[in-house]
Parts: sequence; C-alpha cells; structure tokens
Amino acid sequence: NFLDQAWQSVLAGAPELMLFNLIDVVEGHPGHTLFIRDLPALRETAKRVRGKAVEGVAYYKPPTSEAGDNRYLMDYLAMLGIPVVPTAEYPMESESVILGVQAAHDPKLVEKVRAHLKRGAKVAMTASLMERVEAPAGVTRLDLHTFTDQDYLDVGEYLLPPKELAMMKMPREEADALRKKVGVDLSAPVGIAYYRFGDDEAFYSFLDTDTEVQLRGKTVRVPSHALQWVKP
Repeated sequence: NFLDQAWQSVLAGAPELMLFNLIDVVEGHPGHTLFIRDLPALRETAKRVRGKAVEGVAYYKPPTSEAGDNRYLMDYLAMLGIPVVPTAEYPMESESVILGVQAAHDPKLVEKVRAHLKRGAKVAMTASLMERVEAPAGVTRLDLHTFTDQDYLDVGEYLLPPKELAMMKMPREEADALRKKVGVDLSAPVGIAYYRFGDDEAFYSFLDTDTEVQLRGKTVRVPSHALQWVKP
C-alpha cells in the first residue's frame, strides 16, 4: 500500500512527495525498500505526465456539497477502472459524466443535464442522487453506495474505510458493463486503475498477481502492484 500510494501521487501530478513518518523510514519500514527500488521509475513517470491534460470520465462535485452516501465514491470508481476526472464546475464539454449525490447542490443541475444529453453525452447518476432530483430521460442509473458520516461515527474511524464494500468484489463482467455505461471500452477485474493523458494511456494494478486486460480489444499485461503504459 505504501508503494501504491506513491504511484498514485505521481500519476495525479504531485510535484513532490513527503514521507509522512521519519521513524518508519529510519527503522526500516518494508514499504521504504520498495519505494527506493521504484524511485527512478517514479521520477521518469513524473516527467512523462508533467503538463499533460488528464482525460476520462468527469465527476462533478460542486464546492461545499455534501456527499450523502456517496462519500469517497470517486476513489472507488478509480478502483473499478474508470478514469475519473474531478471537476467543481459542470463539465458540459465532456463526453461522459458521473453525478453523485453531491451534484444535487447545484440548483440548475437538471437543466444542465438536459443540455448535456442533447449534445450526445453519456450521463450517469447514482441512485441516491436520483432520489433527490428528477432525472431526465436518457440518464443511466448507477446503484453505487459507499459511506455516510454516520458509518464513520458508528465505528469511531475517521481515516480508513469504516467497512468493506461489496463493489470491490464485483465480478469482471459486471465491472465491464459498468464501464461501458460511461463510455469506457475496457475489460478488466476490479483493482486495475486506468489513466488517460491524451494519447498516452496507462494501467496500475493493485492486485497481487499479474493480470491481462483488454483496452478497445487490445490485450495489455499489467504486472502486480506496478504501472504499465499501453504504449512503450
């Protein structure tokens, strides 16, 4: 997990990394050895993604909006192999968008969704959002729920997930169908993350075994806990 986090930070465009606990480093944290091993590759990847626009499926979260039972949903969508692009403004130019319950904070949401659909976009709403707004015809329903504030209060946990989510054990066929609903042509098990930087695409595996995925029909082998670019 220590190494996985480092890779995600670099892929997200972080200009620098800070190791949060010096004692662990000094005493020989097992993740530190792996981090040193991958440090040259992490630096090369940082150069490769620097300045490139991140592309994918937009996720609209208006400022100060409440998450309801969609808290941290963006994180889990990424683990499902959906290249999520967070945005604080409605992404009218995007080809596809996922709307969690946070989007209900926008009083003009339905009006914007109608206009977006007319432009040919794929629009998906979570079930929780559809309970709050009247979804226009053509919107795809996503029965995805994560956590509420109460879930954290019930277990006294504030940093880690308060419980395991069933979606992390979703069968590959079901995950493929979910991606297709939002315009992602990828066949892969849960635990394979997908990144798009224009024509440059990559996968990262959170799985403990090497895995083969199919991107637009092309087979790509992704090593365990490692990054794999689609093009060399």
